[in-house]
Amino acid sequence: MVISYIQPLRLLLASVLFFLPALHAGSVNFKYCNETPVRKDRKKWNPADDEILISAWLNTSKDPIISNQQRGGSFWQRVQKYYAESPHAIANGEQGLNINCKQRWFKINDYTNKFCGAYAAAERLNSSEHSENDVLKVAHDIYFADYKSKFTMEHCWCLLRFEQKWLNQNAINTPTPAVRTKRKPVAAASQSEASQGEENHTEQDCEKRPQGIKATKGSRNKAEGKALAEYKSMLEVKKVDMAEKEKLQKLGILDTLLAKPEPLSATDQVIKDKIVAQYFLD
Repeated sequence: MVISYIQPLRLLLASVLFFLPALHAGSVNFKYCNETPVRKDRKKWNPADDEILISAWLNTSKDPIISNQQRGGSFWQRVQKYYAESPHAIANGEQGLNINCKQRWFKINDYTNKFCGAYAAAERLNSSEHSENDVLKVAHDIYFADYKSKFTMEHCWCLLRFEQKWLNQNAINTPTPAVRTKRKPVAAASQSEASQGEENHTEQDCEKRPQGIKATKGSRNKAEGKALAEYKSMLEVKKVDMAEKEKLQKLGILDTLLAKPEPLSATDQVIKDKIVAQYFLD
């Protein structure tokens, strides 16, 4: 009698053990299906954020060590890291946000290039009695007429307008007048060729005595000293040029801030006070 009950119990236990892994997997899948993915908030950019991003892009693209040997992916990783580690981003607690620096930079670059074209067109229409603010106003009008929207990234343009890339952009947008060349008369050309041939002939006929060891070393040292002096001179000129560009950029930012209605935001007020203290409160 007992044996007759044991056999069905064994079959029941075997079936439970067989279906247990499947039931467990199904419960796990059901558990994960009910979970909603966590989505990070997208960042809303403001002028102060744009200035940090522009600084990150310029410093990364002008890196004297890596220079232009940077791949696209590693380049934008370095820009992202520069922005995330900036005091501005840390103070605003932006570590948890979804910050797409590449997408924002492409937007800044596109709008700034378009405004450079508008500004170049405004300069061509400029007359002697117009000020720079008048030219800027005309450039805004041209931009609005071409693209049916207002240009809202003047703070970016003020920072980038004197960089080499955008200076070249202005040169492309500004046509240069055709240069007229004059041909030399046939007689003058033949006379110059004849005189040049005589000079070459006399130089080949004259034998020069080779320099000695001391003279060779002296000329080499002289050439190296001259090259070093030229390099130092170029470096000083470059420093002065960079300082002047930085001053013009900051004064452009100051003009933009002064044109804004009062009261300014805390960030704009700090930037304004720093520029005024640096250039006007000596």
